[in-house]
Amino acid sequence: MGILFTILMGFLFTIVLGIQFTISKNERLILVEGFFDVFNLWQVGYKNVVALMGTSMSDEQEELIIEAVGGNGRVALMFDSDEAGAKATTEVVERLIDKVYLKIIRLGKEGLQPDSLSKEEIKKL
Repeated sequence: MGILFTILMGFLFTIVLGIQFTISKNERLILVEGFFDVFNLWQVGYKNVVALMGTSMSDEQEELIIEAVGGNGRVALMFDSDEAGAKATTEVVERLIDKVYLKIIRLGKEGLQPDSLSKEEIKKL
């Protein structure tokens, strides 16, 4: 079957070899910037990953995140370690802080991106 991409209201949902990723209420969600970040985390074993497809979050994306994880849900932010990633982190935190539990995953030195990390580096985060 290969890989099928469906973009729904700005989110990237991935179906790989017939296995569809879904989020159940109160589950943890990892939010990243782009689809290559999703691919890398998926390959390491994290299936609960979605991408903003950029560095800003739309109103629709905000609603989908809250709906997906529920009021007691947990959202981990894993944005690039650059100026745009810092901007995205600030925006998402300001919009979601009162709605879900947030965790910011810092990648370390300037310029690192989730799609460039090794399996071992991701597991340490």
